[in-house]
Amino acid sequence: MMARKKNSENRSERIVTAAHQLFGRYGFERTTLDDVAQEAGVSKGAIYLEFSSKDEILMAVISRFMHEQLQEMHA
Repeated sequence: MMARKKNSENRSERIVTAAHQLFGRYGFERTTLDDVAQEAGVSKGAIYLEFSSKDEILMAVISRFMHEQLQEMHA
């Protein structure tokens, strides 16, 4: 079971990273879940195993960015 959780976290991270790159390049509105899936190397169905919507992915991107910024401020 542990391997599945780790695999899921890795997939989730790949999706968030891909979305971050694509949102930055093309904007949120023009980026589709198909684009994110292709960039992350996962199926569109795999995205829905991790996130319920593109908005939820955007929130994960923002959350990661804020976390990174707070870490830099503490350093």
